[in-house]
Amino acid sequence: MRHVGRVAQVLRVATKYGFGYLIEQVGLAPLAWRKRSQMPAEQAAVGQPFARRVALLLEDLGPTFVKLGQAISTRADIFPPDLVYELRKLQDEVEPVPYAQVKPIVEESLGKPIEQVFHHFEPKPLAAASIGQVHEAVTLDGEEVVVKVQRPGIEQIIETDLDILMNLASMAEAQFVEARDYRLSDMVKEFAEIIRDELMFTSEAHNCDRLRELLADDPMVCIPEIKWELTSRRVLVMERVSGTKIANFVELDRKGIDRKSLAEHLGQCILKQILTTGFFHGDPHQGNLLVRDDGVIAFLDFGIVGRLDARSREALLGLFLGIFRQDPDAVVDRMLELGAVEEDINIQGLRREVDKLLAKYYFLPRKDFKIGEIINKLLGLISTFRLRMPPEFALLAKALLITEGICMSLDPDFDFNEAARPLAQQFAESRFSPRHLLGTVGDHLIELNRLASALPRQITHLLSKAEHGTFKMHLQLDRADDILLKFGAIANRLAVSIMLAAIIIASALIMTTNMKPLLWGYPALGLLGFLTAVIMSLWLIISIIRSGNLLTR
Repeated sequence: MRHVGRVAQVLRVATKYGFGYLIEQVGLAPLAWRKRSQMPAEQAAVGQPFARRVALLLEDLGPTFVKLGQAISTRADIFPPDLVYELRKLQDEVEPVPYAQVKPIVEESLGKPIEQVFHHFEPKPLAAASIGQVHEAVTLDGEEVVVKVQRPGIEQIIETDLDILMNLASMAEAQFVEARDYRLSDMVKEFAEIIRDELMFTSEAHNCDRLRELLADDPMVCIPEIKWELTSRRVLVMERVSGTKIANFVELDRKGIDRKSLAEHLGQCILKQILTTGFFHGDPHQGNLLVRDDGVIAFLDFGIVGRLDARSREALLGLFLGIFRQDPDAVVDRMLELGAVEEDINIQGLRREVDKLLAKYYFLPRKDFKIGEIINKLLGLISTFRLRMPPEFALLAKALLITEGICMSLDPDFDFNEAARPLAQQFAESRFSPRHLLGTVGDHLIELNRLASALPRQITHLLSKAEHGTFKMHLQLDRADDILLKFGAIANRLAVSIMLAAIIIASALIMTTNMKPLLWGYPALGLLGFLTAVIMSLWLIISIIRSGNLLTR
């Protein structure tokens, strides 16, 4: 109720795109309209498929919801392919904020007039997105920089929308089983963490520094330097990198840059980030990649990054190798190692589907063997078989898919397998190096020592519980509900049979008397009892035949 105006706006827009029935089911109709007859016309929904209507709805609702749609588009392991496809089209582009509103934010961050820090500050932005916009500037020292400025009031807007989303998710989970299966509240919490990190420009600056440090030994990669003395929570200042957009093939060719080498370097760089460092750029689309005149690739915008621990990286490498070797068992094993397994997952069914997926690529040429596309299809199987993967896996799948698309456009013969080979060999050698093996053995010995120290205490605790009669064991039988249902059916039929026998005996005894009223010279109550017995007998026989258990031994 604190945001009733915004809630009403969200609900009215949702109704416009054909989701009024959902609003009624969760009990929020009074906030969107007064009477059913006063509902907004659902013209925008006419003839549009569900996924497209969702995309239009989120786009209409503004920055927070566009970001939400983009976050959902990375979760092909949860949401259906058609919805993921539509949401990937959402563009985070908005009208720029006038310079008159930008200048006070920059000056408040700097603590002094803008003219005392910058020799020139370009009023017209290079780009404008939902959270911030980027301006060119030149410092008093003559250094060219770019300044990313947070949009005025965006924090309050996003916090309001996040509050509304959390409440809507909770209400949906209370009403719909599907919402509980998708764990909407958890997804909104996860999204809230992501977008709040994006609001903190200092977090993006730290991401930039971290990636530059990890890739310092790669001469073909450039990560801009952060100007920390000018950077704050709402303003980010970094060195300006000049170059050509990676999708501008005409300009790349004019400058004599080898696109084949460029594709190879980009593919290897992303794989190195994922498999070697475990810290990777989560959104390497064309707008975030520049190519300097010397062929060096410059990464921009570090608001979204992914992190993988050593164990996940090892499992991921095994997954890649399993895909390249067409080994469905290895692929499934690594998928299970990466994700959280539901109790009733059909592992054999998953193996069959993975085998069928890999078989489709078996006879294709190497250039058509698309690792990003395969991993995204694996995410679809993960959703079908209820295998829950960590959000980082969905993010890296998106990064691989985007990178592979760019590399294939640069070089139609690009092969991710060849790009990954040196890294895989390097990783395997490091895994079997004496130093790594000794470290692994040491870790295992430490863990074994910890378990050995704790074991006597745990056994004593269990024996003490047993001695005092407080030891409890929880036993769960597979398909116990089905067994109980069958026993219930047997008990019901037995009860009906006993009642049937009682009715027949009682009716027979009544027939030996002259109890009135009489029908055709016989007691009517006795005849009614026999008729009831016949009907019940037929019903019992038919139910047994339908169950298929009449002749079962």
